[in-house]
Amino acid sequence: MSNAVGLARRAPRAKALREEAALVAGLPDLTGAMRAFLAAGLMLDPWLAGLGGEHVTFNSQDLLHRAAEGLASEHWREPIITRTLHELPAVRGLGHRAALEVVMSTAVALGHEQFGRPYVDLGVANQAVDRMEAFIRDHGFGALVWSYLAVALLENHLALTHYGALREDEFTSGVHHRPWVQTPLDDELVLGVAWGAYRIRVRDDRRWVELNPAGDVIYEAVRRMLAESGYLAERLRLINLSQFNMAETGDASLIAPGYGDQRAAFTAFTDLRPGMRVLELGCGMGTQTFEGGLWQAIGPAGELVCLDPAVGMLRRAEHRATERGAQNVRFVQGRGEALPFADDRFDAAVGFQFLEFTDARRTLAEMARVVRPGGVLAVGGACQLTLDQPWFHDWFLPIFTVAEKHALQVKSPYYDPGRIPDLFPEHCQQMQVVYRDARGRLEEAEASVHLLVQGASFFQEILEVLPWRARQELVGDLTARGRAVCARTSPEERTVTFPGEFVRATA
Repeated sequence: MSNAVGLARRAPRAKALREEAALVAGLPDLTGAMRAFLAAGLMLDPWLAGLGGEHVTFNSQDLLHRAAEGLASEHWREPIITRTLHELPAVRGLGHRAALEVVMSTAVALGHEQFGRPYVDLGVANQAVDRMEAFIRDHGFGALVWSYLAVALLENHLALTHYGALREDEFTSGVHHRPWVQTPLDDELVLGVAWGAYRIRVRDDRRWVELNPAGDVIYEAVRRMLAESGYLAERLRLINLSQFNMAETGDASLIAPGYGDQRAAFTAFTDLRPGMRVLELGCGMGTQTFEGGLWQAIGPAGELVCLDPAVGMLRRAEHRATERGAQNVRFVQGRGEALPFADDRFDAAVGFQFLEFTDARRTLAEMARVVRPGGVLAVGGACQLTLDQPWFHDWFLPIFTVAEKHALQVKSPYYDPGRIPDLFPEHCQQMQVVYRDARGRLEEAEASVHLLVQGASFFQEILEVLPWRARQELVGDLTARGRAVCARTSPEERTVTFPGEFVRATA
């Protein structure tokens, strides 16, 4: 059968599925709502909400629960329920679940950004509540509920796709994909069946939840809207940043003990001089500031302002500055995309291993704005590395298998070599690019898997297609495979080249 004939025969079926999905789903256009959701500083991620019990103080957790319950009681009733769900079943518990997961996710995201770890105190909890209340006031409670439903549908769909089917009690308990839920997911099952996304099948006196063909169409429509709104990219950025922070506090020297030389080489590349006023972006706990030599380069007559979004990281860096008597170093909370400084404030703006966790174009434009004409802009760090060694492929075969199944690339979150210079503002001049490799070894299976998978987020985009339990199982599998690989290969064979790229220009 020719491709043309095959496509012609499949076209009516595809059209029927689209029409069926539109008929049963009644999905609104969520793109604008999710853009407003992000603009309001909200985040909705069931994985973040699941961290609540472990990382939220008792008083903060009580505040978040009471706020969610109060807002749901006030808003989730007629006629808002009908305006939101139309002819879908009026599941009464949906409003409280949506409000709770949004405010909990937002609080944990804020806590991580402010403290460098997923910790929520009363101050952070109140900020999350204020943001959610402002969104509801401006866009309505129905927009909050639909935002929740969109993300919940993604997580549920991943679980049903991965396992093929789930027993009804497994689905509603979330044991495979959201084990932290405090109440059963009956409302999501009811709505999914009403949409036509799921169906109930009885086999061997057991009730099973399966995907309907229309469920894939609904899923693709929702995923497209979330991608176009920027939600998926922001969630991935947040996960990469949080895991990188955890990796920085871990023992990265187990893999690349010579990475300190890379940091020192970057400081030399920036060509900083004593007495300069310098801004460092993404300072973290001050590793580049002190061990990397930025503070030493400007001398006692210089001024060094270090910026990071995480208050917790800044506090650790401040402690290290006090230990060294670095009185000319100041720490400021902020993000690269909106620097809290006047134009032409600095002689140089620099940063190491941070750009991939920001909107790079906006950040580089901001760096150029706060640097005086003729001043220095310099960024550096790791870039995309080659992962085609046979031993590496053998060790991380489960990752490659998932990637192939979902048509994804196995790659780190870093930029391809040569990409960063294109992101600099057009008016920047005297561009200089230096490539400098660092070498490392994967010496110990558990530490290496923890750092690469759960710390440095090398494979986060691939892990995003797996439900929670499957990710945990994959990490265990990788650790076991790593022990076997380490037992039959030498440390020299397990050497990895980490390419680095330094870019400098004048404003």
